[in-house]
Amino acid sequence: MAKDLYESRQMYQSPIIFYILIPIGMVILFFLIDFGIKIYNEYTLKRDTQEILKIVMESDAEDLKSVAVKEFERRGYETDDVSVIERDNGILLVNYKSYFSMIGEIIGGNKSVAVARYFGYYDEHKELVIEEYGIEDEELDETTDDDAITIPAT
Repeated sequence: MAKDLYESRQMYQSPIIFYILIPIGMVILFFLIDFGIKIYNEYTLKRDTQEILKIVMESDAEDLKSVAVKEFERRGYETDDVSVIERDNGILLVNYKSYFSMIGEIIGGNKSVAVARYFGYYDEHKELVIEEYGIEDEELDETTDDDAITIPAT
């Protein structure tokens, strides 16, 4: 009886399926690793930018950019692209970080860049508020009264 069970099983002798699945699995693994590296770099840059903006806002120094650059250098970032923009109601801190991307290098040689933009200000209770500053906010800031639409009163 045991012999009948063993003989009724279908066994494959050819490893063709594995030859097909291994390259597909490697491509999927490359994409997963690349996506993980992207998420990690964006998270660490955003976390560090928030902490540095808090330090800059609490600083009494005249040159706020030098404070931000010094803190970014201490944490190991390149400081060529650090931007500190002082506005009437707060400070905008922007930093970029390029990182290695396997898929980008294989396909087109594009540099992958993580961007962190944060705006810090003090609210009416004199508490520090740090918000992410998006591209939509930049577009709103660039609008002028000439772009406004006026509707005549009836």
